[in-house]
Amino acid sequence: MANVKGYIVAWSNESFELWLCLHFNYIETSQHRKGYNNKLTDIFKNKGVFTQNQKFEDDGKNNPQLFSIIINQCGGSLSNAIANAKKLAENKNLNNPAKVNPATMVYTVIEALENY
Repeated sequence: MANVKGYIVAWSNESFELWLCLHFNYIETSQHRKGYNNKLTDIFKNKGVFTQNQKFEDDGKNNPQLFSIIINQCGGSLSNAIANAKKLAENKNLNNPAKVNPATMVYTVIEALENY
């Protein structure tokens, strides 16, 4: 977590969808956001949340119940996401996020909010 001029910055490289995928699996290979979207589409279809014609990019990412669906309907795990994100961050220079892919610091916000 970076503190920049009083703000906490939690970035996710290449996309926020990496953080979502980490709820299910550890991913250490860099992908374009479309790759993460495709993984999420497959998970949602396999769990019966999506029909064959639905895609995460169009039908999932703006759903206000997204995290509930990931945890309660698709079998994702917040503790897995945190552990997977920490594992990605190990032994990397996190001071230059543009050069760290894949990696996400979203877990730092989650951990900070757990105290509230």
